[in-house]
Amino acid sequence: MSNNSHKDLLDLYQQAGIKSSIDFWDEPDARDAAAEALVNLLDAAANSYAARFPLVVSVSRPPSPKALAEMQKDNPHKVKAFLQALDSASTPDMLVMVWQMLLGDVIKSVDMSYKEGVFRLEVVLEDTETGHDSLYKSHSLDDAALVRHFGIMKMGDQTLFDGFYALTV
Repeated sequence: MSNNSHKDLLDLYQQAGIKSSIDFWDEPDARDAAAEALVNLLDAAANSYAARFPLVVSVSRPPSPKALAEMQKDNPHKVKAFLQALDSASTPDMLVMVWQMLLGDVIKSVDMSYKEGVFRLEVVLEDTETGHDSLYKSHSLDDAALVRHFGIMKMGDQTLFDGFYALTV
């Protein structure tokens, strides 16, 4: 992605009214490096999306500053949630999971474990249009922060995980 992507991404954070990890750096070089890291992670997520859904890429956009700018028009709350995820997630595949949840996939299962220094997070999403399941895995503890964005509730005796939300509105 280009320097314009840096600017586009920073503009999205500003429009969403949230600070990013970029804002913690005072020196311009450090800010540029932080912005570059976020743009690279977003670019890696777009590549992961294209590899995971090769037939869908022609109909649906992978996550990118341009796709987020389009989403910002009608669903700024979704953009805010994605940008918060971008700032805390460490793996491209988990960002694809967030993207798919924001596009309507539903959570079928969540499995998170820690044992003797090994962390694991697995989330299965169902595409409501096709009924196909997709498994997302991570061994990065940073990705555990994404679970706090899940809508978690009880309906009667049933536990329900539903949606991906910004932490502040």
